[in-house]
Amino acid sequence: MCNKEKFMQIGIAKFSASSLIVACISFALVLTVDARAESEIYKYVDEDGVVSFSSKPPPESTEAEPVDVPEGNIIHKRKLTAKDKEFQKKDRELTKKLNQRINERKERAREIASAKQEVKERKEALENGKIIQPGDRIGTASGHSRLRPSYHQRVERLEKELAAAEEKLSKILSNQ
Repeated sequence: MCNKEKFMQIGIAKFSASSLIVACISFALVLTVDARAESEIYKYVDEDGVVSFSSKPPPESTEAEPVDVPEGNIIHKRKLTAKDKEFQKKDRELTKKLNQRINERKERAREIASAKQEVKERKEALENGKIIQPGDRIGTASGHSRLRPSYHQRVERLEKELAAAEEKLSKILSNQ
């Protein structure tokens, strides 16, 4: 099943895959935290004249100078605006609703699978119950035999159980 079909199953088909990807990337950028941004950045030149930048100080034998990184370039130090906070709040709400909807769909799928399994088991029980067993026949005065009332009662009970299981499945399927 492709992702679009999964989204359609959970009721969010109105969003295209590309818009969902853009929203996820935007949200990730808002929440990005670069752990190294807190430490200093060092600039140094090695013996071969290659200029290097590192968040770790170079060996003591190499001269290094700290680089001043403007605060605006560090995402996690930027204060969130009211719009950013509102976006995060809406994202949390939508994520909660989406997870709730997914859980509801999973529970419904379990109910349907369980009801289908019960119907299958009831059909098998009915087929097995219709098989005439020793003791299901009784002799008649004319020398023939007929089925005992217990056989008919057993088959009738199994048919009712199957009908009840099919009715239950039908109700579950009609509650969409």
